[in-house]
Amino acid sequence: MADDRNVLEQRAMSLLQKGKTGDALQAYLTILKSAPRDIRLRSKIADLYLKVGKKPEAMRQLREVALGHIAEDQTRPAIVVLKQLIGLKPKDDEATGLLGDCYKKTGFPRDAREWFEKTIELLEDRPKEALPWAEKLMSVAPGEMPPKVGYAELLNRAGKFDIALGRWQALGREARRRGNAADQALFNERALRIDDTLLESLELAAEARISMGQPKEALVHIQKAYGANPDSDGLLSMLAQCFELLEQPEKAKKVLLQLAKLVSERNDPVARYSALERALACDPEDAELKSSIGDAVARAQRCQMKLTDKAWASPQSTEEAEVVVRAATMLRYGFGDRAKDVLQGVDAEMSAKPSVQALLVEVFAVLDDLDEAHALIVALQECSSGNDEVLADLMIRGAVLRGDFEPQAGESDASGASDEVGLTVEDDEEEVVELEMEDESVVELEMEDESANEPTVDDGSGESESAQQRGDALLAAGDRDGAMAAYRSGLAEDPTDENLLMKIGELFNEEKTSPPVELPPESLQPLEGLDEDEDDQPAPGLPDFLGIFDGASGSAEADAIQTPKVVERREDAVLSEARGRLLLGVPGDVAEILEGRDDLGAMVLIAEAMMVQEDLRGAMRCLRDAMDEADDEDGAYVEALWRLAVLQARMDKQRAAEKTIGKLEGRESAYLSLEIDALRRAIAFAAGE
Repeated sequence: MADDRNVLEQRAMSLLQKGKTGDALQAYLTILKSAPRDIRLRSKIADLYLKVGKKPEAMRQLREVALGHIAEDQTRPAIVVLKQLIGLKPKDDEATGLLGDCYKKTGFPRDAREWFEKTIELLEDRPKEALPWAEKLMSVAPGEMPPKVGYAELLNRAGKFDIALGRWQALGREARRRGNAADQALFNERALRIDDTLLESLELAAEARISMGQPKEALVHIQKAYGANPDSDGLLSMLAQCFELLEQPEKAKKVLLQLAKLVSERNDPVARYSALERALACDPEDAELKSSIGDAVARAQRCQMKLTDKAWASPQSTEEAEVVVRAATMLRYGFGDRAKDVLQGVDAEMSAKPSVQALLVEVFAVLDDLDEAHALIVALQECSSGNDEVLADLMIRGAVLRGDFEPQAGESDASGASDEVGLTVEDDEEEVVELEMEDESVVELEMEDESANEPTVDDGSGESESAQQRGDALLAAGDRDGAMAAYRSGLAEDPTDENLLMKIGELFNEEKTSPPVELPPESLQPLEGLDEDEDDQPAPGLPDFLGIFDGASGSAEADAIQTPKVVERREDAVLSEARGRLLLGVPGDVAEILEGRDDLGAMVLIAEAMMVQEDLRGAMRCLRDAMDEADDEDGAYVEALWRLAVLQARMDKQRAAEKTIGKLEGRESAYLSLEIDALRRAIAFAAGE
């Protein structure tokens, strides 16, 4: 058999010398049948195929040669062959991916990254096939965000939503650790597109929007989260921040008072003091609230006081200091068990030192071993008999560890008021400020301060109520005419009452237009105990007293949150004329009409005209140059982003289009929601999904 192969090879070489390339090729192919794994032979055959102009056959042989080298772990010769293969077919995604693998194995991560990115780009319309290469890209760029984001986007496009959801959430947490609020908001909101009931993502997105100074966007997330978790002190705190940013201190104050009550019930005096202090900042003239701060300060100080902070618990010798410092350092870095071993491992004389005993109390407190902590406090009290200062500190610390934050015997209460001063005032029923979960699980808060100055009417019962309240009651009962009459009667007494004017205007508008668009019902989780079929039950969400999501609140902020924002667009006459030519299908006139204009609005129209004329590359250059020079606060920037996304989609840059859509959705552009949905469907169609 070997003799036959030698004869055939000699014959093939002879034919090559005579210039008979085709005959030589056939001779080598005959040999290949008996030695299909001969890499050297396949390489020779590939060269001959190229000489006779059979490029596809040559590429098949080169691919087998590369795979043979890789199987034998010969990555360097494989790189040479793969580069030759890519030279013949630059868009060969298999070859580019294998080349990235070879560079990674040979220890060249930068080159590997370049070829993995090229492979993903080539597979842009086949996201499922691109996923393995995206994973490999992350492996050569550990810790970098762009590859992780790209992988999450590919999971989305491939329809692997469960995995994508986890990725977006992980990216949101990482962005938070890095202190990047914009990314934190974006990644959590991408997770919410898949599942809009995720409490963690709702809270993190709201937190990020608040830190970016966007309270209205944050309120949308807070509303959904609050409906499912009304007892969250974190949500209440963020809600108050939103009202502070919206310059609505009275609403912020009421939320903070509820927060103070909530954390007080959980025995957290430090958080209670913080909430009351913030509430006082909203209303510095509130005398009752000022008086309650004294008690809150005392409680917070008692809670934060540690025995190790006291002078009597300081080490009195170098040896004592070495033990205490060593244990305290371990405790500070989270090694409580080791700190306990250090303190309990000393001799009896050292163990009896006040500094060691005091630190051991705090170690037990951190380890949640309160029985041992109390036993040590009792022992210290017995040893400190006669020292009033030490006994007082031990008594306070022991009470705090039991969860008792009340003033101890002999202590003065600076406020002289009840525990809930500033939250409830029992003596004056009309001044009660409460935020409770009522029988129907609806959070309510009476806001007497806003209605105290409203005109009142006598209903004949001897009691007086405001015209606005009477009108609201009639409106709730479905009597629109009666409500209108009540509102007008109040307006007759006080023509400057803006609330009544607003309500009358809303009633007129409801007669002429359709009802306002409500937030999606699925975004609000039903509360237990409510009959979903009863029309008179309010939808769960933010507390009714806030008035932010209530169309009858008469608040400009309410309209901005409750309904998709309609952006008012105004153009000068020249831009309107150019836009009109586009509508008429005369794009050639646009450039002439806008000659000399270089503002973003004009350049968007010029780019659109180029698109109509199928000059997509020219439109892309025009649009990108204009956007680079423009301020992103420009009124035309949203339209520019939209045109850019459409252009990218038409030029088969689906990944880039998705990124642009993401930027577009991050802005106030709800009026484009239908167009964006249509564009996403078009991208999916173009990708064959």
